[in-house]
Amino acid sequence: IANPSRTIPRATMIGTWVAIFVYILGSVAVMGIIPPEQLAVSEAPFADAAAIIWGESARKWIALGIVISTFGALNGWIMMQGQVPMAAAKDQLFPSFFGKLNQKGTPAVGLIFSGVIISGLLLMNYSKSLIKAFEFMILLSTLTCLVPYLFASATHLLFSLRSGKKWTWIWGSAAFAASMWAIVGSGEEIVFWGFL
Repeated sequence: IANPSRTIPRATMIGTWVAIFVYILGSVAVMGIIPPEQLAVSEAPFADAAAIIWGESARKWIALGIVISTFGALNGWIMMQGQVPMAAAKDQLFPSFFGKLNQKGTPAVGLIFSGVIISGLLLMNYSKSLIKAFEFMILLSTLTCLVPYLFASATHLLFSLRSGKKWTWIWGSAAFAASMWAIVGSGEEIVFWGFL
């Protein structure tokens, strides 16, 4: 990467803003297509919107896109399962055994530990329907991804206040507030289990 100290932060910010724009644009489009009373009870609003625009066969294409997206998200979450505890262990904020790598350079302890916890949580939610159990795991996974964002934004805020750089503290404050808002929005049950 040419000039990584400049390129990586810029790429991160551009990628984040593009994702925000796409999510907001998609949500607004769905809200404009589906009547509010139907949208309130919809279990698949994007598929419903696609069916209105392109016909009932479009639901299958949206479902295929969701499956592909799910595999991509699963890949990212599996990587985070090992990387986040390993990074915390290297910073001496987590037990040191999470920072150890196996012969292939993989943080296996974090992956196994997370896998056991996730399996236990799934077993505890076996009485829920498959959709409710999936929703629970998605929200819990999202919460665990938000915690590093919360701490990173708090760190940015503290460093910008200490360095005296003008206006950079606004980004840290906004990121911290957005991360906290998303965590609170996960719901009481998810925050409870995430804390445990």
